[in-house]
Amino acid sequence: MLLQYIIKGETEEDIMAQARAALDAGIVWLEIKAAESVPDDVLASILDSLRSELAEKNCVLILADRLEAAKELKADGVHLYDVSRPASAARVALEAWPIIGVDVSCRADAESLRGYDIDYLVAHMAGDESLGLLGEIAGYLAEKDVETPLVAAGNINAGNISAIAGAGANAVAIDASVACGAESLCQAVSEMKKLADAL
Repeated sequence: MLLQYIIKGETEEDIMAQARAALDAGIVWLEIKAAESVPDDVLASILDSLRSELAEKNCVLILADRLEAAKELKADGVHLYDVSRPASAARVALEAWPIIGVDVSCRADAESLRGYDIDYLVAHMAGDESLGLLGEIAGYLAEKDVETPLVAAGNINAGNISAIAGAGANAVAIDASVACGAESLCQAVSEMKKLADAL
């Protein structure tokens, strides 16, 4: 099971610190979900600083909702949280090469994306009750033989990662909240990565 890491930050320093801690822990899929207050030129500075480290560790870098920035800065892709922008329009804007991930909240959302060139779907976990929703979406993908990976995000911890995998998720996306009570973000990410690698 792939472990993704979502960086949420309001300053360049905070985003860089989280990125380096995740890279040090062996994360190979990073998403930067910067606050709206973080301008694109700051994201450009962050990407320029990280490019050599990302390349050295063969790490994918996704920008959240920053479609134009993802294209201009040549990020590996974009994750669309903002459903007001159709996935079809995003694919046309980005052309063929970048990765596109889209949030889904139910089976109908996944069905509506069938036929579009979407690279992964993300279902957000609000608690154990979300396992049924995750299973419903995973069941639809299996039923229609759709090979689009399904990522579970939010409220991921050591106690539920196995159940999430069992419900049909191909990957889990975690953020700095996993470090609560841990000595460091690097330690917490390393522990979660070991659990994901075992599934």
